Amino acid sequence: MHFAHGNVKQGFGSLGLRIALPVLGMGVAWDAGCGDYDSVFCGPEIFVSIAVGGLAAMTLDAALLAWETAPQKTPRAQSTFRLTPVLDVRRRRGLAGVTGRF
Repeated sequence: MHFAHGNVKQGFGSLGLRIALPVLGMGVAWDAGCGDYDSVFCGPEIFVSIAVGGLAAMTLDAALLAWETAPQKTPRAQSTFRLTPVLDVRRRRGLAGVTGRF
């Protein structure tokens, strides 16, 4: 979405966060949970840490990078010509028409 809105710097920042934080979480879990490097998967801790890293990346992306300033709208000149429909229904009579302001 960053790239679609023309925010290239935020797009690469988001991509970096979404790659780096899960890998960092995996590295921390690997270092904490795997004393020996014989096993590729040390247990559920590594998957939880990857998920936590991904959630942290999404949160930081939304909080820090997903902001853009809205373009300022210039006020349009008000037209002096206006037409308004009128409908007035009462017990024994009704009125339908158009009123105008010039």
